Amino acid sequence: MNLLTRPIQAPPAPAADRQPLLPGLTAAALVVLVLISPWLPGWIPLLSAVVAVLWGFLTLTRWHMALPVPLLVAAGIPLVQVLSLPFALDPQRSLVLIVVSLLGWTTAAAIVAVGPRRARWVLTAASASLALVSVQSLTGLGDLTSHSGGSVVSGRLQGTFAQPNELGAYAVLLLPAVIAAASLTRRVSTSLVLWLTTLPAFAALALSLSRGSWLATLAALLILALLLPRAGAVLTLLATAGGVALVGAATHAPAGTAGVLLDRIGSLDDPGASPDDHRPFIWDLTLRVAREHPVLGVGPGGIETAAIGADSPMSIEPPLHAHNLPLTVLAENGVVGLAVALALGVVLCVSLQRCVRSRELGWADVGALTGLCGAAVHGLIDMPWRNPTLTLTAWVLFGVLAAGWLSTHPGRSPLRAPPHPDVSTRPSERSAMSLTEPTERRSAETAKKEPVREPVTPDSSRQADPRPRRTWVRRPVLPAAFAVLATAALILLVSLLPTLQEASAVVGLRSETGESGQVIGSDEMRLITQQYSVALSSDVTVDRAVDELGLGADASADADVDPDTTTVRIVARADSAEEATHLADQLVTTAADRADEDPQVSLVRLSEPSAEHAEPTVSKPLLLGAGLVVIVVLTIALETARRRW
Repeated sequence: MNLLTRPIQAPPAPAADRQPLLPGLTAAALVVLVLISPWLPGWIPLLSAVVAVLWGFLTLTRWHMALPVPLLVAAGIPLVQVLSLPFALDPQRSLVLIVVSLLGWTTAAAIVAVGPRRARWVLTAASASLALVSVQSLTGLGDLTSHSGGSVVSGRLQGTFAQPNELGAYAVLLLPAVIAAASLTRRVSTSLVLWLTTLPAFAALALSLSRGSWLATLAALLILALLLPRAGAVLTLLATAGGVALVGAATHAPAGTAGVLLDRIGSLDDPGASPDDHRPFIWDLTLRVAREHPVLGVGPGGIETAAIGADSPMSIEPPLHAHNLPLTVLAENGVVGLAVALALGVVLCVSLQRCVRSRELGWADVGALTGLCGAAVHGLIDMPWRNPTLTLTAWVLFGVLAAGWLSTHPGRSPLRAPPHPDVSTRPSERSAMSLTEPTERRSAETAKKEPVREPVTPDSSRQADPRPRRTWVRRPVLPAAFAVLATAALILLVSLLPTLQEASAVVGLRSETGESGQVIGSDEMRLITQQYSVALSSDVTVDRAVDELGLGADASADADVDPDTTTVRIVARADSAEEATHLADQLVTTAADRADEDPQVSLVRLSEPSAEHAEPTVSKPLLLGAGLVVIVVLTIALETARRRW
């Protein structure tokens, strides 16, 4: 038989791809996750856990697990956070953020596992959610008022998010994907619809009045115009038309929305003009924390705890983050975490270089890359990614980017990709993307280079291979035994974990007319309320109350103040609900005694502590779920190592 005419049999596809039900279910779960995330952020952890479990089953049913370089580098984020957990100032909050990072990474890994075509489905769903959020937010637009030369604006658009900056950050992440799809589609009608979809997104971004989001979007669109000149031409036309309309509207009604927008744009050259801007103090505090904990930092979410006891003006109202991504990473995860962040920046630069050199660009790859580049620029100005929807969206974009790496670099992933072509990509798409050579040429070259080999039976293969086999790692019982033993140990540990009960009380401070007939102003009253909060949280006050009640050494308490009102929330923790209630009530009495000594201040009990409403401080279901996610990831890694070795 002629060697060139001998039929070549394709290698058998893994079970997961012969039965595409599992990849389809995983992709469907991802689509549902990104669609509902802006409206139901509380469901994100649960649905992310479902995606993680589906990804685990999908990985275990395949012979190889493909991990492209971006996904491997991104794995350093939860890894560094786990390493910093023993040094965390707030271990409970750090553990929650670590679980969020693990779920985010598994979401990105699931997008890689389902393939580039299904990854585009997920990104399409995320882009659709941006359009819906933008339209919904525009319906709730109120009156805008500007102060301090545009540095302070009330009535800003925020949509379904807690603050306007988060709405702007959401647009930064997903708007480039919509523009890339509109620029690369071949159908004129589809392109027109997609360009029209960008209009409410641009309007929501503008009316969020988030200056950091504006600058980040500008950077992302400049990169997009570099990669897609057609998009640059349309964006230039839209920017010109929008600028003319804005100036005309501001000239006609200077006090209207257009005038406020122009004032806000004019404040870009002086972002510190706002009297409420405390970022210089926050940055100074963050650098001090980073110097005191240089290697692994204070743990995820530890900046707020570090600020409470620091000698800084921000100790009265501690910040959640540093309003700067590199500074936040440096303080929370040290130089090790900063090295991981820099490695992610290198991945973005390499991806950008690959896109510049590529002749065929996919809209998903370009959209994900430019969205992440815009988010990186935004991170230099603000830190809006504590919102679960934004965190999820960033991980989704990273998964789409990593899936693009795998499709354009077959065989280059650290763990070998499956020997068969990706079934999630159609043959026409693979040829359009120039991922493989024509079949005839590849078959001829393979036949010339490789001699004909006779089939080898298992017995002859075993006799011909003199190398010793590591049978202990090839036995499938090892990953299963690890999973069973680790799960049993986790359940035992969680059941034996001591849990403190938490009771809370809310008090309000009011100003009274003193002997001189003067009334304390609102700003001074807020300052007095903050002083009460700091005094009630001090170790001296709490220890005195604990000693008077005869409570255990684990009893503790703190007080938080609402920055917009004169309300203080006291939270007490003890071994039982009754003890926690007594401690909270004792601190309320202490605050009332102090208020009685001041004739210009009175205290009102807004909410009494109650043992019936006490809650445990540590959520055992949350710990159990986090542990199970870690066990699934480690079991998959062990199974992958077993198959490679």
